[in-house]
Amino acid sequence: MKETKTDVLDAMIQAFTENFRGSKKKIETIEYWKNRYERAGD
Repeated sequence: MKETKTDVLDAMIQAFTENFRGSKKKIETIEYWKNRYERAGD
């Protein structure tokens, strides 16, 4: 199933929130999120 734009935004917020809390997980670039968002369906 193709992810929606909302899915991408949710995932992005989740990633930034975890990173803000001090998680050492690599934060993807804005470029990555932009591309993923543009590929997503409505």
